[in-house]
Amino acid sequence: MIQPTNAQQLYPQAGGANAVSINIYNPQAYGAGAQPQQVPYAYTNSLYQMPNASMYNQPVQNDCYQQYMPVQTPQVAVPQLNAPAPQMMPQSVLTPAVQQDPMQAQPQVAAEQPVTPEVVEQAPQAQTVNTDELIQGLKNTDLDLKAEAINKIAFCAQSEPETALQVVSEPIMQSLVEVINEDTTALEGPSEQQIQVAQKIAKGEQLTPEEEALSEQLSPRDKANKNRIFALYTLAMVQKLQRDELNEYIETQKANGEQAIAPLKIEDLMGYNDIVNVLKNDQRPEVKVAAIQALQHVATAEDKATIEGALTEALASQDPAIKAAADELMAKFAA
Repeated sequence: MIQPTNAQQLYPQAGGANAVSINIYNPQAYGAGAQPQQVPYAYTNSLYQMPNASMYNQPVQNDCYQQYMPVQTPQVAVPQLNAPAPQMMPQSVLTPAVQQDPMQAQPQVAAEQPVTPEVVEQAPQAQTVNTDELIQGLKNTDLDLKAEAINKIAFCAQSEPETALQVVSEPIMQSLVEVINEDTTALEGPSEQQIQVAQKIAKGEQLTPEEEALSEQLSPRDKANKNRIFALYTLAMVQKLQRDELNEYIETQKANGEQAIAPLKIEDLMGYNDIVNVLKNDQRPEVKVAAIQALQHVATAEDKATIEGALTEALASQDPAIKAAADELMAKFAA
């Protein structure tokens, strides 16, 4: 299980004070590269933590997103054997119907032959993902149910090879984009007491039991922005699955001597422009960092020029976390 991290300092957020901050982890999906500086954001809520290790580099745990909302792992149907019951010989065949003279030869009774049941094997049923249910969850106004749907998609995409491609669909990708683009500024933010608790945590001060309980709570605005961050990561997983599958198909075409179709450029992926828009225009630094890490997960060497153009502002950012994430992404192309 991925363990929660502790807050290091309060990070002011645009659109109102924020009682909690966020620790964006460092994805290492592409091997060693420039190591970013320690990010100064950390959610204080232990039940709703950003993982402190790469989501892309290890299987998504059922409770790594929200420990109080576990993902139900699909159950694999065990094939049943349909075997007819053994057929016993009728009693009338085993017992003579007429009494005969004992001096006469007794009729020979055929020995009962064991009946071997015929075993009919059934092919195991293929696992399926209820994509309609996932889409409904992404569109749900209940922030917890929305978070659960995002986590299920991420779990499928990364940890369930048998069903992973079932979440590579336009409706799911479009619904994730809608979560990413949600305007959260009008939602209720943290209370003054929560802000004071966050300030004490940032200073390393001891909390009372009441303050610790208060630090475990998230305002609707914080929950919604947390969902946006995880939607960025999850969309990147689905995009990479789509791109890898198409590239594999192209290689098969080439091997068969067929005319291969053109590969997908990163800017052709559904949601790419939305990720770049978040990177350039979102006022929350932790969301910008998540957008950069999402691009890193999908980008390949052929995307260097496109990505460098998208990172122009981030590479020159005064925010150490944003610049570190951008530097790491560019270092990937130099490897």
